Amino acid sequence: MFVIESWPGSSLVPAPRVRASADPSILMDAIHPDLDIVVWGRMVPDDWLDASVAFTGRPAPIRIDGTLDDVLRTLKHPATRCGWPSFLVKDAEQNASMAAALGGSVRQRFSLRVVQPGEVLQPVPASKLQIVCCYGAGAVEWISGQSPTGPLVSSLSPFSIALMKPAPPAMAIHCRTWVPDTTPAACIEMVIQIPAMFEAARS
Repeated sequence: MFVIESWPGSSLVPAPRVRASADPSILMDAIHPDLDIVVWGRMVPDDWLDASVAFTGRPAPIRIDGTLDDVLRTLKHPATRCGWPSFLVKDAEQNASMAAALGGSVRQRFSLRVVQPGEVLQPVPASKLQIVCCYGAGAVEWISGQSPTGPLVSSLSPFSIALMKPAPPAMAIHCRTWVPDTTPAACIEMVIQIPAMFEAARS
């Protein structure tokens, strides 16, 4: 049986409201209006783990702004895939399809890149549903609250998928993919932005 975790408690509000599980059915919770972040802590094959740790390449970033068909067609092109691990490109194709289904829109902005050390926390676009996953070294981080000494930061382990929804300005989600500068392994970030579900319903 999979464990489902939710945080924060009501005493910590305002803060992004998060629910996480290793069960893929957690993805359907993205439609719940009382959640800001849904995390699928998925289990992946061992060969993915081995390939990610061993990967030190710096292939050209992939950025696509268009329909789901545009994204899938571009990802299948040999010139686009050059230098990227094959398992990762296939996973990116599946995640792009998942994003379109969950967002109710065929349009999306897709990005796959190697992250450099020292990147700062950036706000999630207010009008977008953002799906984030990192592979290899590093982790996705977001500000999950405030304390007297400063912001509280939560992190997402590699291969886990976070669905970050639009939030009011007081609870705006700031996230980044963090990578230590001491590891030779590459940190790869996939980000898919699609129209927020309420926008897609009106279009």
